[in-house]
This record gives sequence, C-alpha cells and structure tokens, in this order.
Amino acid sequence: MKTNNIRIRLIIIITCMMAFILMPFHGFSVEAPEYTIKSIFIKKIIKYITWPDNSFNSSDNAINLCFVEENEFLDAFDTLKDKSSKDRPIYLKNYWLSSQTCHILFINSKNRKLVESILSKVKNMPVLTIGEMEGFVELGGIINFIKESDKIRFEINIDSAKRSGFTISSHLLKLSKIFREE
Repeated sequence: MKTNNIRIRLIIIITCMMAFILMPFHGFSVEAPEYTIKSIFIKKIIKYITWPDNSFNSSDNAINLCFVEENEFLDAFDTLKDKSSKDRPIYLKNYWLSSQTCHILFINSKNRKLVESILSKVKNMPVLTIGEMEGFVELGGIINFIKESDKIRFEINIDSAKRSGFTISSHLLKLSKIFREE
C-alpha cells in the first residue's frame, strides 16, 4: 500500500513537471514589459506637454489616447485606464479614425507608408504623435521611442511639436534626444 502511494505521488509530480515544461507560452507576452514601460512614459510625458488652447472644449475634457493598430500589447496600456493627468481623465481608443478626436496618437505601426500617410493627415494639428519606428521624427512625428542598450528612451522633433502648437517642458527635453529639421 505504501509503495502504491509513493508511485501515485511520483506520477503526479512527473505529470505536473511535464505539464509545466510543455505549457505553451502564448499567454505571456514578451512585448508586455516594453509596452508597460512605454505606457508609463506616455503618462509621464503628458505632464510635461502643454496643448494649444483650442485643443479641448473645456477644462475637464479627457485626453484621448488613440492607437493606429490593434495589437496584443495594447493590454499593457490598461494601466492608464481610469487614470488622469493634468486633471484630465485619460481615455483609450483602440482604433484611430481620421474623424476621431485624438490628443495623443500612438502610431504603433512600423509600416513606413502607413506612418507617412497618417503623419501627413495630422500634420500641424494639435495631435501629439508618438511612434516607435526608426526615422519617425524625420517623417514629422513628434516623439519616438527608441531602444538603446536595452533601455527605452525617446527623441523629440521640436520643430514638428512647435508647428502643431505644443509647448514642451525643458525638463522633458533634457531627457530626450532632440531632433531639429533643417
């Protein structure tokens, strides 16, 4: 009887170990930590950006954060749900449509033609464009996340920001790589 109990325990332990080893990892997003960091950056960046006066209908209007493409990483931005910044709630909108009012547009696409098309549509509008593609600020985007030595940093196109009417705090500019158009 004692030998059977030991065998059963061994079978259970081996089965659990095999299940753990063979468990698919589709439930864990490798991208999640990176996008969680980016969502935190965006919340912090908002504090150092001043939108043009006509960007909001009232002093308590929400800041609409829109995304161009739906990806699995959008769950990482759930940390911004029910949060506020600058006394304004932050609303997340999964799909960007040209008719939507977006105060921040996270262009989470690496499709250069799509990015160029979107940036041309919002050029000089009070939409804070944020990207994550090499050459984003050269195309007219305002803020671009970049990876350097496994760290996420950002660069800012201050000329594009000025054309869109944004004022960016010197504190934020000190932390970024500045890009100027010639």
